[in-house]
Amino acid sequence: MTHVENAKPEDFSPELAAIKKYLEKAKRATTKDIAENVPEIPKNRAVVENYLLRMFVKDDVLMIRKGRMKLWSLNHIKVASPIKPTAFAVMSEYDDQGRSTRKFWFDLFPSSKYGDYIYVQESRYVEEGKWESKGGLVLPINMVVDYVFHLLKMAIKSQQFRETHPELYNEIENFVKEAALFV
Repeated sequence: MTHVENAKPEDFSPELAAIKKYLEKAKRATTKDIAENVPEIPKNRAVVENYLLRMFVKDDVLMIRKGRMKLWSLNHIKVASPIKPTAFAVMSEYDDQGRSTRKFWFDLFPSSKYGDYIYVQESRYVEEGKWESKGGLVLPINMVVDYVFHLLKMAIKSQQFRETHPELYNEIENFVKEAALFV
């Protein structure tokens, strides 16, 4: 079953479903390609771009810029990892049967050319043991401390974060204070 078949009716109009179906076959396409090859939508690139931007905001498609050209591709791929991840975090989102619907997977991968890196991947539960990936983050091992430092720095320095998430702000502040004792 594809992501389109699992979607709620309000998530996808027939036009959006047609674009997804085209991108499943084409893998990557320009706005012009989509306008010319998807009969369910007008041949107007501005209209097509509007549909694509709606899908982009919902994180259903990826966009890569090459000069002035935009290449579009689907963002969701099936995940069937044959190995268990080194670590994973279960998020506090549950379906009506009490199953977690989101996980973040963390793995360490070697690269003889670029050095070791950590791959962080978000997955969402779709149906009976099937998960969909929402993409991932590749983080070179030598950047881990810097990355975590800047995440914490953003959270602590952001007035907006402090006001909208006071409990989380206090938790991060306490964590940093406790970690400072070991440095």
